[in-house]
Amino acid sequence: MKTKIAIALSALLAAFTMSLQADIANYDTTIAGQDSADELYQFNFDDSLSATVGSGTFTAGANTAYTTDLSGNANGALSITANATSGGYTMANNAFVAGQGTVNSVGTLSFLFNISTTSSSEYFLSIGGDTTSDNNALALDISGGVSQYKIGNHSTTLPALTTGVWYYFAVTWNFNGTASDSSTFYIGQVGGSLNSPTGAAGGSYTAASEVGGTSAETGSSGNIVVGNRQANNTGMLGDYGTLATWSSQLTSSQIDAQYAALTTTSAPEPSSVAILASGGAMLLALLRRKKS
Repeated sequence: MKTKIAIALSALLAAFTMSLQADIANYDTTIAGQDSADELYQFNFDDSLSATVGSGTFTAGANTAYTTDLSGNANGALSITANATSGGYTMANNAFVAGQGTVNSVGTLSFLFNISTTSSSEYFLSIGGDTTSDNNALALDISGGVSQYKIGNHSTTLPALTTGVWYYFAVTWNFNGTASDSSTFYIGQVGGSLNSPTGAAGGSYTAASEVGGTSAETGSSGNIVVGNRQANNTGMLGDYGTLATWSSQLTSSQIDAQYAALTTTSAPEPSSVAILASGGAMLLALLRRKKS
């Protein structure tokens, strides 16, 4: 009797179990609707180098191609397949100022990535800054096996990354050339949890602020480089998804909404409904028999 009741309960559990599925289309739609007046670029990398919004030209480096994105869509992401000096995609960018300089810089960037190694020193995103050194205005990199978010000469250690896993990263900043300069990052594994100033999405990491002050940051409207840095000599092997930028600071609620849009809870299929019905009937009959 106990075995039959366990089988019935398993059937019910199977019917109620909803699988989390990556939903890149929902994500792209969600970010396109956020602060649309301030959104500068949105590249979905869906077999095209054209921006969904904004303007700009991507120049493909060597050893880059399209690959499968986090939803399993072919040609829905960029892939850096070899660590070559010309690897990576560079976007000519004259409207997106990142970093401290003579003009105020306020902005937001969100990005998806899936890296193939964590043991070397390589860049997987670089925005503006110096083309011959590590003094980029903003950058994501692995240095000596440690993942970092960098602002000029300042760096903040990110949570340890796992290879072959898709991550969401967002950063907001407000640079004005004073000690009040600040930037906050958000990072989370897709389908996992996101660090957040409000803790709205749980997470075990507190959102960190990096105060740059007035030194070691170069304001720049230079290139955005995906899968490498400005000098194009430290390319990071991996796959890269939707990249979007704004000339405003998105709120923590908007960041949480982006992250939540990456996964959806699937509705039960008709077969699951049938399992639910049969499992419920089986359990009811067994309980009646046991009672009698």
